[in-house]
Amino acid sequence: MNNWGWKERRDLSSWLIHFVHGRLPGARPYIDEDINGKLPEIIYIDESDIPSYFDENGNDIFLDTPYIDDDWKLADNAPPFDVLKKIVHDGFIQSTWAFRKGKPTIYGPYSAVCFTEMPLYALIDYAKKRGANRGYVGGYGIAVRRNEAYGAGARSVIYGLSGDRKEANYASLTCVKGFRLLDDSCGLGIEEQFRYVHTQLTGDKIVDWTFEREWRLPIKDDRWGSKAGLPILLDKEEYQTPFNEVVIIVNSNREKEEMLNQLVMMYNSGSTESGSQYDLDLIKKTGVMSVEQLENSTEDTLIRLESIRVSDNDLLKIPSVTNETLHKVKDVIASTQKVYDDAYSEFMNSNPGFEAYSYPISHVKVCTNDNTEYTQALVESNLANAYGENRYYIDVPCYFIGNEYMGKIVMNAVAEYLMKMFDQKFYVHVIPD
Repeated sequence: MNNWGWKERRDLSSWLIHFVHGRLPGARPYIDEDINGKLPEIIYIDESDIPSYFDENGNDIFLDTPYIDDDWKLADNAPPFDVLKKIVHDGFIQSTWAFRKGKPTIYGPYSAVCFTEMPLYALIDYAKKRGANRGYVGGYGIAVRRNEAYGAGARSVIYGLSGDRKEANYASLTCVKGFRLLDDSCGLGIEEQFRYVHTQLTGDKIVDWTFEREWRLPIKDDRWGSKAGLPILLDKEEYQTPFNEVVIIVNSNREKEEMLNQLVMMYNSGSTESGSQYDLDLIKKTGVMSVEQLENSTEDTLIRLESIRVSDNDLLKIPSVTNETLHKVKDVIASTQKVYDDAYSEFMNSNPGFEAYSYPISHVKVCTNDNTEYTQALVESNLANAYGENRYYIDVPCYFIGNEYMGKIVMNAVAEYLMKMFDQKFYVHVIPD
């Protein structure tokens, strides 16, 4: 079949979009019964205790690397844009068991990454309506080519069964495990159960998710190394990242600029702080679109990714640096030593007997968030590094570790000096020892 359908039919899309929503307590697992069958207060399970999948011998397999979350921690009630920024920073979409009200909705032994094949205009409309009512969906997402997701193992879900749904009797099972399994009588093999979505279109209680047009990609082995999910912006050679095109969707133009700045920092760092290498070529051509931008730039209310051309304004911009700027940043950074020494002496003179290495002990850094020619010159001179974070750490010669109170005062003098010399914002960032 050729591609004529995608051009002529507005209800179809050659893209899949991963919904990104805020973190909600109801989407986390919990125990709601004790061994006596009573209902105690809700007890949440630590997400690190949830396996990525179960193997053919019934063993629970954990692919998560604990320090991945340490790079970029999220609050339990993090809003969707914060969640999206973390996914982009990590370079992969984490798989889940899709807990709802504390219980998994994905059957079988494999967790999965979920997508929709709704066209973009339908996604935006659905996000507004369902997001306003339930909070599970927002106008945020990551879009990938459908054929590339299919090649990686994604499949459309199966809405309902020909017969009645019956869950397996765990007492009769030996090797096969999962949080929830369908009985053999349902006719859906263990390898395909991740695709099942409970559906009930008749009777008193209607359960209908068919309009989501969902796809799922199961995590059933370690083909992507330690990543408990699907790589999107990670190094192709190391992580077998399957995508050649990625579009990030945000709500507002302000969020778009913030996301483009984050991509610049990721490009400059080359990897996360924990060492996961990025696909720099893919980051350079990753588009960022805002719902606000799309709604204001077209008279066609049926916005489709197929009809949107990613322009230079939708891609990261790496500032070009002159030789003059390179020389200037090296000279200025070298001169911060005197600023530091003067501030240090002034503090000690004003606080006789103060112990510079007294509790609390912290590393005190000078940072900037601005992607300017000066920042780029610092990066190219190996005087700044982002480590995939939303800040650049400046490698000044006056490194401070000691009392946090003193460090903030002394290093803030260095930050103010850099602001004066480069006409951009610098600030102090504290890392407890």
